[in-house]
Amino acid sequence: MAAGDQSYFELDPKLEKALSRVVETGKTTIENMNVVARAITPFKTFAQINDNTTNFLNSVDWGNVVKNSYLPESYQTPLTQLAEIQQAAIKTTVEGQASFFKTLSTEGKEIASTPVPIEKPQEAMADYIDKSLDLYDDVNEAMKEQASQLNTVQSAYMAWYQNTLQSMSAAPKT
Repeated sequence: MAAGDQSYFELDPKLEKALSRVVETGKTTIENMNVVARAITPFKTFAQINDNTTNFLNSVDWGNVVKNSYLPESYQTPLTQLAEIQQAAIKTTVEGQASFFKTLSTEGKEIASTPVPIEKPQEAMADYIDKSLDLYDDVNEAMKEQASQLNTVQSAYMAWYQNTLQSMSAAPKT
């Protein structure tokens, strides 16, 4: 470079845009973490769950539950339903993990195989940053989807538990 050439200190517009994206992604991530932290109120959540569970368990006719527990036919439907929930949970989890690892592998290979043109290092850095942030966004979405699926599975188990106790608290069939 010739003396006084300022191009060495100029930031490539593509790199500037990629760095701005890094800053925005960081801000969004921090905001999301703050939202989650504010949403999680362990004592309030525990107290609410405890109250709901206590109210439900108090409404169960435990005498009939004990009587029905001696009847083998009272287990057939609940165990079949539980098996269906578990099969769906396993399938969902396996599919989610497979999709997650496929995304990670495919995009990771793409990042690793990105050529680095020596004549345009800032542009190469911008491409690397963009591809890395694309991977971050895709992984983030996959994790959100898995969390949603796990929440659905947890809800299914809780519904099964409540339905089973309610059906077991009905008068025994004789």
